[in-house]
Amino acid sequence: GMPPSDRAAVVVFGCAQVLMTFSPTANLMITAQALSGAAGAVIVPSLVALIAENYKGKQQATALGALGSARAGAGVLAFVIGGVLGTYIGWRPAFGVLIVVSALVLLLSFRLKPDQGRPEVKIDMIGVVLAAAAIIMISFGFNNLNRWGLGLAGPNAPFNIAGVSPAPILIVFGIVLGQAFLMWTHRRQESGKTPLLALEVIDSPKERAAVY
Repeated sequence: GMPPSDRAAVVVFGCAQVLMTFSPTANLMITAQALSGAAGAVIVPSLVALIAENYKGKQQATALGALGSARAGAGVLAFVIGGVLGTYIGWRPAFGVLIVVSALVLLLSFRLKPDQGRPEVKIDMIGVVLAAAAIIMISFGFNNLNRWGLGLAGPNAPFNIAGVSPAPILIVFGIVLGQAFLMWTHRRQESGKTPLLALEVIDSPKERAAVY
């Protein structure tokens, strides 16, 4: 079946949905969101390894393609299903559906054979930090553009730099860190080490657009 650590991540994701569904306060909702994101980040790389172990040839290519499109499909379904439930019933049932999905994934995981792993492959921790920091800064900056100010700092901005809103500054720093991540990835692969993101993915204009 699925490795115990990944199965534990599915359990954490399911528990996060329970916490979100029944959360009485906004702080618990934010905690549930953080747990969901962390669990999802752990699961995704393992799915690739499990596909490589359980499928070969054309089936493997199909499975990887399905995995690649699953996130986009899930995003669309989240808006459609979540929107319908939120409009006519309430927002909590939308997360209740994810509790059921988590339980199904956990049950189906026992039908997979575990991947053997490759101990020689080490996680690129510098790449993890650069990518995570870039994504956090860009998303945090965009999320607060209206509240903090598009150019000059507004009254709601927590601080300002020479009168400039911190939101666009965060976005710029995030873009710079994203470029640093790409440069680091090239350098790591040229030295024969395993990059966090394969260069074949980020060097193709179409694939790079999908990653963005």
